[in-house]
Amino acid sequence: MLKNLFMPILFAAGLALAPMALGSSAAWAQDPGSGPSAEAMQAEIEALILQYADDAAGLEAAIQDYVVESSSKEMAGEAVIAAFTNPQDPAVVRALNGNAGLKAAGARGLGAAISLIGIDDPATASALQAKVAASTDSTFKTAVSEGKSEKDSSTKNNSENNDNANAGDETPETPASGT
Repeated sequence: MLKNLFMPILFAAGLALAPMALGSSAAWAQDPGSGPSAEAMQAEIEALILQYADDAAGLEAAIQDYVVESSSKEMAGEAVIAAFTNPQDPAVVRALNGNAGLKAAGARGLGAAISLIGIDDPATASALQAKVAASTDSTFKTAVSEGKSEKDSSTKNNSENNDNANAGDETPETPASGT
């Protein structure tokens, strides 16, 4: 009787613990926190450049979103700098050479992203700003500064508007019911 009770319990425990055993054996093989490589990110940025080759405003927004939404914002920023200052894809080189506004739009998108990142993570924003400053492309650096300044001023204006939204409101802060 003990054998009849022990075998199903052992089987159930084995099934319950098997995913943990399999998961832990694979954990050493991969770094779960690792995202795409710098080269893969640069390729993704270059694909965005080609996708938005005729839409500078769309490219600016796409670059901003890419960097802000990235799990590795600093690496994404580096990929943006590399894609616009030293593209690997010949089609991207032709697109950037054929439309000077694309590089400026991408740089403004990076600047806006740096501004947004700086709200929650000033250290990463400073690191990105330093990487931009280290770039030898003065046109790119100027456009990044423009994008950052534009986003800084719009973020500041939104903050001031929210602070002043209830400035003249004389509604009491106490609930209507006395209970």
